[in-house]
Amino acid sequence: MNPILTIAIPTFNRNQKLQENVEIFLGQMDFQFKLLILDNASDEPVSNDLVPLFEKFGNLNYSIIRHQYNVGMSENILRCFELCETEWLWVVGDDDQPLPNSCKTIINEIKLHDPVLAISFQLEHQPPFASSIINNHVDFFKSKHLLESTIFLSSTVYRATAMQPYIAEAHSYCSTFAPHTALFLKALAVAKCRAMICSSYQIVSWKPAHQNEQYSHFCGIILVDLLDLVSEAAQPDAKHELLRNINPIRRLFLHCIRDLHDGLDRYRICQFSTKYIQVVAMLHGRIHGTFTRLFWRAIFKITTRFPHITYIIIDHIYIAVRGQSLRKSLQPNRINKNVIARLKEQNNK
Repeated sequence: MNPILTIAIPTFNRNQKLQENVEIFLGQMDFQFKLLILDNASDEPVSNDLVPLFEKFGNLNYSIIRHQYNVGMSENILRCFELCETEWLWVVGDDDQPLPNSCKTIINEIKLHDPVLAISFQLEHQPPFASSIINNHVDFFKSKHLLESTIFLSSTVYRATAMQPYIAEAHSYCSTFAPHTALFLKALAVAKCRAMICSSYQIVSWKPAHQNEQYSHFCGIILVDLLDLVSEAAQPDAKHELLRNINPIRRLFLHCIRDLHDGLDRYRICQFSTKYIQVVAMLHGRIHGTFTRLFWRAIFKITTRFPHITYIIIDHIYIAVRGQSLRKSLQPNRINKNVIARLKEQNNK
């Protein structure tokens, strides 16, 4: 019997965590599954750790593909879709821990809801899905937290055969770091069956990232390119959901005050904040957006001219109101060193 589901893990320099998660999978896999590991030119080939582990299992259906060069996180994700030879695909982040019964849960849901384009599973930190059946872009963006859940790589299982025809177009959205979401939105636009089922079951254990690996919500502005794939009727709801996944400008303002006070690159911070304001203003709409853009441009202009004075004033306000300094109340993400670099790099996994 041919396998039904490919479990694909794009990985880069997380060999130990990868091995731990693969061991969880191996205890669940049978003839219905195929395991595909895409090593994005890790410093130490992942096969060195995994092959001895695989040899302990008999007729395990697996492949390890090591790229000669690091092709970038987004490209590696799309290659999971390209190289999938089964009807269904589950792309799992190399640092996301599967639950002990995740494989059985997925197969049961596939058999119960077939045919469907995708199945989105619950994440433990989110409230229950508002809708259980998604048929179009409007349904998708009206369902609270579904965009966030889909962007989170490991929470959704896709019918690969329905997604593969659109891989070429999805390459245009690699810069969003969510090419899998772009792929789904494109397929959703032409779906001839129920597009997505929202399952109440969980398949991965969500854990907050370490401080040095956190995905800053400031990076969320790059998701705005996904609007090109959204139907006109769903645009208002899509913009609202994108705003939910982006830190408000006032939070960016506080980070910029700290970074400018610390002497970080003024030009690059100004460049990023200008783009940030433009994107958020566009998502807010014409009237609200115009006010937002003019107001915050004026605020940032004053801040960049007098960063040290502004920092001292805001810091005193924070201490008086919240009982702690501005620095302690902010995440350690640096607009200059962390966020801008994250937006430019394509090889973080």
